[in-house]
Amino acid sequence: YFISCFVEHQTADKHLTESSDVPFLEAMGAFLFNLHKKEVFHYDLHTSNILTIKDSKGKIDFCLVDINRLKFKKPTKKRRVKNLNRLSLPFDQYSILISKYAEMAEFDVFSFAHKQLYQRKKYQIFRQIKSLFKDFYKKNVATAISRNTRKEAVD
Repeated sequence: YFISCFVEHQTADKHLTESSDVPFLEAMGAFLFNLHKKEVFHYDLHTSNILTIKDSKGKIDFCLVDINRLKFKKPTKKRRVKNLNRLSLPFDQYSILISKYAEMAEFDVFSFAHKQLYQRKKYQIFRQIKSLFKDFYKKNVATAISRNTRKEAVD
C-alpha cells in the first residue's frame, strides 16, 4: 500500500531563490536537526525535496518529499555531516543553516562548520569527478559499444 497526502507548500529552493532570509535558514537548520535527532536521514536531501509554508503568524512549516531514500539510523556526527552536505546551498546560506544546526546539537559551532565545509568540498569534488566519468563514458565507451553493435548486426 502507498499512502500520501496533498500539501500546498512550495519547495525550499524556490523560497531561497527569492531571498536569503536568515529566519528561514535557521528554521530549516532546526528542522533538519530535529529529523536527525529522531534518527531520520534523507539520502536524497536537497532543497527541492523540502517543502515549506509560512502560516499567518509567520511560523515556518517543513515537509519532506521523495522519501523512498529515507533511512533510520543513529545520528553520529559523521553521518550528520555527510547528510547535510547533500544540500547544495550557496556558502552564505549554508553557513547560516549549519550554525543553527550546530547550536541546537550543542556542538562547537566553529569546529562543526569547519568539518562541514571540508566535507562539502570533498563531496563537490567527488560529484565533479563522477560527472567527468559519465561524460567520458557517454562520449567514448557508449559510442564504441553502439558502433560495435551496429557492425555485428550488419555482419
